[in-house]
Amino acid sequence: MPNALTRFLAPTLAAALTVVGVSLSPGAASAGGNPNQNTTTPSTTAPVPAPKNKLSKPGQIVVLGDSFAANSPDMGAACTQNPDAWPEQLGKLTKRRLIEKACSGASFGSANYQIGDEARLADKEGGFTTDTALFLMQFGMNDQWNGEDTALRIIIKCLAGGSCQEDHTAVTSITPQAIVDRTKQVIDYVRYYSPNARIAFVGYPELLHPGTKAACIDVAGREVTIHNSKAIIALINKLDAATREAATMLNVDFVDARKATAGRGLCTPKPLVHGVLDSKTDVYGIPAHPTVEGDAVMARTIRDQFGL
Repeated sequence: MPNALTRFLAPTLAAALTVVGVSLSPGAASAGGNPNQNTTTPSTTAPVPAPKNKLSKPGQIVVLGDSFAANSPDMGAACTQNPDAWPEQLGKLTKRRLIEKACSGASFGSANYQIGDEARLADKEGGFTTDTALFLMQFGMNDQWNGEDTALRIIIKCLAGGSCQEDHTAVTSITPQAIVDRTKQVIDYVRYYSPNARIAFVGYPELLHPGTKAACIDVAGREVTIHNSKAIIALINKLDAATREAATMLNVDFVDARKATAGRGLCTPKPLVHGVLDSKTDVYGIPAHPTVEGDAVMARTIRDQFGL
């Protein structure tokens, strides 16, 4: 397992393996962790919505986001993007210039590395011009909505270690207005300097089915059900709903990744997100993050939605 991924996963994988009674041999990676240490039910059969208006001419795509966009364990100054992550696949599919500054651990506005930091880097590379056709943002999991833990940390602690304390503050503090407040300045900047660009929030893929009663994660080939998991189910649903509403308030688009990946979340026969050392996907994939196929689904969904 690459050293960066080992560091990225280190604390929680051990807890996850303990849950199912699995230990790693001396030569294997002792991983596990909190994937971001730094720090309505959709229809499954609805067709992809027709583009409101196709992009008038070939133009560049700019993507800012967190580890769900970067799909890499590297953070901060060492930030890298996985060549198979959905932004990279989208660039190849559309044959458009891609400026991607997504970074694991990044947030809308409460972590050390925020949307504004990524926007400045994209701007330095000519990301915001009249030739910018599409501006995409995928954030929210690394925001400290309750002033303490990030959403992703709460989810991973519950899924991998069974620590699922009720945290109503974390859920109730996720509001559309909070997302608007953390993104409006960047969106206004993009609108001013890239008047031809379509702007969109990108939602997160299905981790747990919206109607589920208990969370579940695949650990070393076994499905582990976490029964006291109402809090994280509510958190995931609230983040999705709040981001949708924020898109409406800001008059921007929303990419419904949850619908695009419906029925293929954790503990399904053909998951589009990784479990922990899960042989159904890539055993070294980042837990609860997209597989290569999951990223391909995302890329095609965005291409089709915007008529690229």
